[in-house]
Amino acid sequence: MNEYLDLIAAQVPLFAAGLQAHREGRLTQARAAYIELMDRPDLVPVCLHQLGVISGQQGDHGKAIEFLRRAIRLDDQQALFHHNLAYAYRQIGRVNEALDVLINLGVLLQTAERHQEAIVVYRQILAEDPCRYAAYINIGTAFALLRDPVNAVDALVRGVALHALVLIEARSFLDAVMPDLLQAGTVKADAAMARGMPTGAVEKLEHALTTLGKTLSDLDQHQAAIASYRMALKLSPGLALAHWNLSLSLLCQGDYKNGWDEYMWRWFWDRFPEPWRRLPTAFWRGEDLAGKKIVVFGEQGFGDIMQFSPLLFKLQEKAEEVLFEVPTVLLRLFKQSYEPRGIKVFGRTDNPHVMESPIPVDYVVPLMSLPHYTELAVDKLPIETEYLKPDAADQTTWRERLSELKGRKIGIVWAGRPAYSDDAKRTISLDRFAPLFEVQGISWVSLQVGPRSGDAAERGYTMYDASSFIGDFADTAALISELDLVIAVDTGTAHLASILGKPTWILLPKVPDWRWLLDREDTPWYPHTRLFRQSEIGNWEKPLADLRDALAAELAPQTLGEAKSSRKTKDAVPA
Repeated sequence: MNEYLDLIAAQVPLFAAGLQAHREGRLTQARAAYIELMDRPDLVPVCLHQLGVISGQQGDHGKAIEFLRRAIRLDDQQALFHHNLAYAYRQIGRVNEALDVLINLGVLLQTAERHQEAIVVYRQILAEDPCRYAAYINIGTAFALLRDPVNAVDALVRGVALHALVLIEARSFLDAVMPDLLQAGTVKADAAMARGMPTGAVEKLEHALTTLGKTLSDLDQHQAAIASYRMALKLSPGLALAHWNLSLSLLCQGDYKNGWDEYMWRWFWDRFPEPWRRLPTAFWRGEDLAGKKIVVFGEQGFGDIMQFSPLLFKLQEKAEEVLFEVPTVLLRLFKQSYEPRGIKVFGRTDNPHVMESPIPVDYVVPLMSLPHYTELAVDKLPIETEYLKPDAADQTTWRERLSELKGRKIGIVWAGRPAYSDDAKRTISLDRFAPLFEVQGISWVSLQVGPRSGDAAERGYTMYDASSFIGDFADTAALISELDLVIAVDTGTAHLASILGKPTWILLPKVPDWRWLLDREDTPWYPHTRLFRQSEIGNWEKPLADLRDALAAELAPQTLGEAKSSRKTKDAVPA
């Protein structure tokens, strides 16, 4: 933590001199330097801190606390200030105040995304006070942000158990969910047993329950997750994140009616990745569209836009005219697919609060609100099939490019967009696909774009790399139309191949994105798509083995194992 002081010393010679004197034990000279620098507003907080440290070293811990608290009031972002204030409180036996300060230090570290350091602080607190409610909740949140749901759930349940001593509803919640969690081995038997009355601030249980729900969902405990969200909303009905997370859990289980209702809360969550657009046109909320013109604008991922876009045809039945605003990378694909069907398509600007509709309209509506307004249900799927169309001239170009490839032409995508928050769950190292590349009779075509497109060449796999020819999804659509099969992780390309009616095999994590539902090998969205799911969290071995067996069956009677590998090098393939 002293790096902060050294940084200031490197910029301010007098502070450097004072700090050197301080470290050498010449406290009178150090104090004089710090006081002299107090006429500089930017240095007042650190000088107050240093004066506090000197007071503590001289045995006046009360004055040290006064200086340090003043420093924190002016600058509460310095971990060193909190650390030394906690130490000063401890020196005069005010342990509760010291632990409260350490809680603030942990929060500061978490805010700076220094979660591992925060965990160390919280563990220090809990070693001293096993009933400190905020430490359990905050350490659980830190583990959740580090994508460690097992430790997150354990800490959060222990925190809720403490809260249950002062709130009967929390006890009822634990009694309801603990049997299933214990049976699944998600928590230890003592997790719901508090060691005494909670100490420190006991508040914001609704936020803890929302985080608990997300971690339970990540552990495939969906019913307990839903119970957590509902309990959070009972305590705080307007908590947008709890509504949003509840919607995803409900949709994952096929409860579209309630799921779409909750999904509408996404815009009230202040960290939702899509901005709420401040547009001059009225937002449509289900009003009569007879004689009206409406723009639907795409939102969230490219896959979302492609998957839900046929709902525009439902609006065509109600409105005088329907227009569609899409990102540039989708513009050409939707123009060639939707404009022949009477839907004008135009591109989205870089400014989310500007919409360049080619004609005046009466309403605008986000695409992902249409399932709510059209009451989309699982038994109404698919909405439509093969509604996106490749360009004939582009198809011819790709047919010529691929003409020298032998055998079955299979496209492959192994990585998603790194910017997506759950990308680590879906992206697979290309080396894990090596057993597939040993199957004879296949020419592999990389559909991978972006930073991972060079993986095949870097690792020595023989594969047609199409990335240099792919400028948008219209190019990808034309390429896919010339393939026999597409194998992909959960990406926009997987959606596109499925929509085009191409046989598509999608690899999914144990806890998938909500749209793929649970425990099924098919999807009601796409009739020609097959799902290969993890059977345990994080383990791709079984779905990849199942996919290889399915590929062998598709290519029978060609043999496996003894086949010549398409890998150029002879290095061992990592597990």
